[in-house]
Amino acid sequence: DKNGNDSPSQSLLFGLSKNSQSCLEYGASVLENQCIREPESTAAPWNLNQRKAIPVNVNSFFLFLKEGASARKTQTPAAQPVPRPVSQARPPPNQKKGSRTPIIIIPAATTSLITMLNAKDLLQDLKFVPSDEKKKQGCQRENETLIQRRKDQMQPGGTTVSVTVPYRVVDQPLKLMPQDWDRVVAVFVQGPAWQFKGWPWLLPDGSPVDIFAKIKAFHLKYDEVRLDPNVQKWDVTVLELSYHKRHLDRPVFLRFWETLDR
Repeated sequence: DKNGNDSPSQSLLFGLSKNSQSCLEYGASVLENQCIREPESTAAPWNLNQRKAIPVNVNSFFLFLKEGASARKTQTPAAQPVPRPVSQARPPPNQKKGSRTPIIIIPAATTSLITMLNAKDLLQDLKFVPSDEKKKQGCQRENETLIQRRKDQMQPGGTTVSVTVPYRVVDQPLKLMPQDWDRVVAVFVQGPAWQFKGWPWLLPDGSPVDIFAKIKAFHLKYDEVRLDPNVQKWDVTVLELSYHKRHLDRPVFLRFWETLDR
């Protein structure tokens, strides 16, 4: 006013936070438009001290500020997401890549010569260790095991290098996913046909002959034990072990891998 005191709009402006500066400027401009110019000097330029402010209700002042903030927000266009090229699209976080590890199925029966207890000894280390002996050693049965097969692989140019190929060994085939069956490369046959109950490719009469056309089948037995009648009529490779001559184990299991590679 004329006495040098701050106008109501100025007092409110100085009392508020600096973060509201843009909104306060808008409110102040509205208040200034409501002020009445005092005709003291028509030649002198205007300033806030040369105006006589009309008392303004505080609630009205903040209403002006709110309207100003809303007006500024509506004028600012929302940022649009930039489309990602298809080549850069990311897969869903839960999507897993399909495994390519080949699968070998063995019997779940404890009478089988190959079990989850000794499968690694037989197929990886190429030596036979009875399951009972593994139990005495404190070995625990696992739901599945991963073996590492060492083999020589021919390279371009005729050179040979030693490589390691992983194989997954399981004895609960009904727990496999549908896509896993494409990776089943071998099955050890116990003898009874009920071993294949619930398998894909099983014939209506329960015969597994179509299974053996897709998956290579093996039967492991002692050389002195009579061959099972079912195994005898099925397309199964028979692997015979000696009761006591453990030095003959390696050729038997090498024959398994050679047959599987054909």
